[in-house]
Amino acid sequence: MILKSYYKNELARAAGVSTRTFCRWLKQQREQLSQWGITPRIQLLPPVAVQWICAQYGIGYKTVSPCHFDFPFFVSWSVG
Repeated sequence: MILKSYYKNELARAAGVSTRTFCRWLKQQREQLSQWGITPRIQLLPPVAVQWICAQYGIGYKTVSPCHFDFPFFVSWSVG
């Protein structure tokens, strides 16, 4: 059982699709998701929705990992 919320982009990555494609999948399930108060603009999905989505689309729980924001560049500010 999943007891954690996940972002849509994390689930999309676990499913091996783009976030845009994943959101299109969710669009087909709008009626079910709206019962949990999930609108298309919500990015962080509650645990009950994550568990249901993983079951619907065959996303393995172990493939879902937290998103890490590692920037491949260094931003520096120079003053005058």
